[in-house]
Amino acid sequence: MSPDKQKDDLVARVERLEKVVFGGADENTYSARSKSGNKKPTIAEIAKGTELKNGQEKVALVVGYLEKVEGRSEIRQSDIKGAWIDGKLQGDYANVLLQRAVKDGLVRNRKNGIYDLSQSGETFFADLMKA
Repeated sequence: MSPDKQKDDLVARVERLEKVVFGGADENTYSARSKSGNKKPTIAEIAKGTELKNGQEKVALVVGYLEKVEGRSEIRQSDIKGAWIDGKLQGDYANVLLQRAVKDGLVRNRKNGIYDLSQSGETFFADLMKA
């Protein structure tokens, strides 16, 4: 193998490794490392470092996590409830919290029970991720 070919192969390999280690996510996906060393932070880790005022903000955190960190495009109420439980968020999940999050403009109901963050919800989630 020629020296130039070896160099090109090595550069390509390093670039692939950097993408794996540092993340090759687009601007709409968060790939920060968690404190436990995993590639993605968990909901519990994000919630632990923040002061959430109410259940609506917790719902926005869960929806934001599912949308931005896990990259899901269709988030249903059952997904939100499951992630709430998995994230060990304080308090019990109730459907009224999702309704309030929609009413407060943090989450939007796109169609047929599919949810995502609104523009203000995206700003709220981005601020949580910076903290």
